[in-house]
Amino acid sequence: MKWSLVMNLKVLLKALLLIVVLARPLSAQVEHEVFRLGMIGLDTSHVIAFTQIINNPKNNYGCKVVVGFPGGSPDMPTSADRVDKFTSQRHDKFGVEIVETIEQLCERVDGVLLESVDGRPHLKQVRPVIAAKKPVFIDKPVAASLADVIEIFRLAQENNVPCWSSSAFRYGQRIVGIQDNSDIGKVKSCDVFGSSSWTEHHPDLYLYGIHAVTALFAVMGKGCRPDT
Repeated sequence: MKWSLVMNLKVLLKALLLIVVLARPLSAQVEHEVFRLGMIGLDTSHVIAFTQIINNPKNNYGCKVVVGFPGGSPDMPTSADRVDKFTSQRHDKFGVEIVETIEQLCERVDGVLLESVDGRPHLKQVRPVIAAKKPVFIDKPVAASLADVIEIFRLAQENNVPCWSSSAFRYGQRIVGIQDNSDIGKVKSCDVFGSSSWTEHHPDLYLYGIHAVTALFAVMGKGCRPDT
């Protein structure tokens, strides 16, 4: 299971980095040999896993995580209890520069990975990123309310800034390509299941439940309609 998840993460990273790198301006391609990435929100294990994969020269992604903004939510234990640990690991182990503001981060990078485990600050955190015209990947949850989700993508579209979010599980080996699998035939319905956890401030399936939801959309396509 652990190996499978790592492979899913690598496929996810290839997809998001392709989008982010292709979105960079020509000036960035000329000025920097390596596409510089910044991470906002150093309170999730994803920041360590992603940095290990991206900064590994064997993967040859042409990108490198170079700077981070800790963030953190004092009233959310899963954030407050981990932000110092993951911040120090990124600085000591990977040599990532730690800055005090998102604006400082944006000045040093070509693209951004918004990783804050708490979805509530995502809208506030992504505003300066969009203002700086930096392509951005937002890790789950996109936000902690539908209104914030809509506003994030409205701002991105209005400012012509590439903005994307996804779970790694949609790239599972048994999910990718299932619609074109001749051995299965046309997929007319699909049941998915997965673990979920509930936490204050995040309704419904916004947090870990999104993994199963995104797998369902990967198989059935986008959009929802009533069962008739």
